[in-house]
Amino acid sequence: MPWKVAVVEDDAKLARAVATGLRQEGCQVRLASSAAEGLKVVQEWNPDVVLVDLMLSDNDGPALFLRLRAKTKAALIGMSARSMLADVVTSLKLGADDYITKPFRFEELYARVGAMLRRVHSDGARTLSVGDLVIDFGGSVVHRDGDQLDLTATEFRVLAILARSAGKFISQGALAGEVWPAQRIPNSNSLGVHIARLRKKLEDAGAVVTVRAARGMGYSLKER
Repeated sequence: MPWKVAVVEDDAKLARAVATGLRQEGCQVRLASSAAEGLKVVQEWNPDVVLVDLMLSDNDGPALFLRLRAKTKAALIGMSARSMLADVVTSLKLGADDYITKPFRFEELYARVGAMLRRVHSDGARTLSVGDLVIDFGGSVVHRDGDQLDLTATEFRVLAILARSAGKFISQGALAGEVWPAQRIPNSNSLGVHIARLRKKLEDAGAVVTVRAARGMGYSLKER
């Protein structure tokens, strides 16, 4: 099932841009331009994640997170031009799961959305089975039928990120941003090289899953 994302933002241009990007990534999106409308969407639609502008016409500040958290267990991500530490800390204390400062690039926003949802839906599990693979996040190793696959650290990160996305496609930019989150991406071809090597190792191991690519959608881990 596609992720359901509610966008509570009164800047119509920004809201449309974010919604367009999310839909291109395969998400279902509903927009709300006020706190009251956002609370109604959350209660009636039950989204997986809520993107919240903190400076709305009927709300100014992090207190909205407290009202949202009372209605939903969805991941809550604040979006605001306010970059003061006090605003960030207060938002997190009142129920926000993450906070992004405007202006931002869509790739960063989507990477945060994906990371947050995978964290929420993993339930803290240290291992995950995908097809005939068992991925051990604690040990950073992958086994098939008891045999360990010889993966590099980068190949493991790619596989782990795709596995946690539960079969959904991740765009090239978002995937690269999660593989190399704290540094500059080496070059435009680096991700493709690592994926090709990972795909070959999965095939050589006889795994039933592989990395599939779709033009305009990105990459996904699916059974052959």
